[in-house]
Amino acid sequence: MSQPLPDAVGRVLAKRVYRMQHFLWFELRDFWSGYPEDAQQKIRELGWEPPRPAVSEDQVEIVANNSGEDFLYMHCEWIAFVNYLLAEVGDPDFPRVEGWTTLPRPGDTAYPVPPPWFSPEAFAVSNAFIIRAKTDDFFERRFVRWEHLCTDPSYLRRVTLGELGTFIEATLHDAVRSRWGAPPAAIRPDPPPPGEPIADGWDDPQYDFLRDHYAMHVNPIYWKFYGWVLDRVEDWKVANGVFGRDFWKTTWIGKMPADHQPGGQCPPSPRAPEPALAALDDPDIATAHLAEMEQVVDVIAEAVARDT
Repeated sequence: MSQPLPDAVGRVLAKRVYRMQHFLWFELRDFWSGYPEDAQQKIRELGWEPPRPAVSEDQVEIVANNSGEDFLYMHCEWIAFVNYLLAEVGDPDFPRVEGWTTLPRPGDTAYPVPPPWFSPEAFAVSNAFIIRAKTDDFFERRFVRWEHLCTDPSYLRRVTLGELGTFIEATLHDAVRSRWGAPPAAIRPDPPPPGEPIADGWDDPQYDFLRDHYAMHVNPIYWKFYGWVLDRVEDWKVANGVFGRDFWKTTWIGKMPADHQPGGQCPPSPRAPEPALAALDDPDIATAHLAEMEQVVDVIAEAVARDT
């Protein structure tokens, strides 16, 4: 089985402020183009407008705007943050995040595929995809091809870093969450009813459902997969003759407090200051930042309710 993060690290990631930061980053990039203008304006005034939406109003991935590079950079920052937490904990059995060397093949006993499930609240196509993603045939037809492309120097030389990120997000991101996601005891209502915050019960560290962006970063599979993803960034750098850490064009990890912006050099050097995300562990900063994020969630909930 996948090795869980040390309890102290898992408890930090399960904090509401980190859950909300992770959730809103995905939510806003994926659905921004579909929000009504008044909702967009309210979110804009709160400082959470995504500079590069990932999906168009027609629900098609936007390839040419470098949103895929945001996808890669954001996960680099999260891994840097977790490595920072791991260094503080000093657990010799888990010194740092290490991704899969290759995606686990069918029958891998260390990373078994949980059984499929059916969610009555989900779209039929979503339920069908979960079932397919867990089959050996899907792995051989899709996962193997996607992994081959992402490690093929000839392909990596033909794409920008943003295009690589968009490809991974559009293919492996959802497929991995579906294949290794275990049937949850309950699924968080998304969005919550207008005027109601996300219930505190969903902040329990045990809630690590891979198909919920509010929870997936608490799951150990998340770190194995995104460690693998960042190794693909290194492959891309080698294929394109790129060196060092200061090569990122886009670095949006969601709105952060003004004095705690990401540094643009990820992974950071060993002597770098603490990662930007570490600021959210400060109670005073977290309280103000969380209050703002709660407002954004309520705007989204109201917009969705009007559209249904």
